[in-house]
Amino acid sequence: MKLNETWDRAGSEAARTSFNHGLEQAKAGAWAEAVAELEIALRQDPHYGKARNVLGKVYLRQGHGERAEACWRQTLAENPNDVTAQQCLQSLSAVRYRARTAADSEGLFRVAVLALGLVILIWIYSFGKEMRESNRAAEERSRITQEEIRDLRRHLSEERGRQAAATSAPETPGSAETTPSPLPAARGPSP
Repeated sequence: MKLNETWDRAGSEAARTSFNHGLEQAKAGAWAEAVAELEIALRQDPHYGKARNVLGKVYLRQGHGERAEACWRQTLAENPNDVTAQQCLQSLSAVRYRARTAADSEGLFRVAVLALGLVILIWIYSFGKEMRESNRAAEERSRITQEEIRDLRRHLSEERGRQAAATSAPETPGSAETTPSPLPAARGPSP
């Protein structure tokens, strides 16, 4: 056996030991310790694809999607047939797509809510404007001009004068009863 083969075997054994420690740390949820052990395993055996795949999963659990993706892409660069790395990249891509879709949907929902709020504000403004104009027109229709008031006063005083004259004058047989004169015609709304 040559020295290189002995060295490679020892490096692979040490890498497997570090990998196993890292795997146990990951299962326990000790992410920082798992990363440290898995990185040691990869320094001892840079072509240890299984360690790199698990390291990618740990990175992803820590929220480091870019680091995870880099691990899996490196594994595929060394071994294009690595099914685990392929599946992990596909899953990561699907998660990112769903996140973008959810963000787009949330954005669309916010735009719809803002548009609806704007429509409601426009409706309230228009309704208030119509009510104000309607009230103004009703006030103008109900307003009596000074001239109409003078006409009404004159008519009332004439009517009182006739009634006073009728009650003070002696009634003669066959005299016609006095009937009050009609009110002056009301004018339409003034501008």
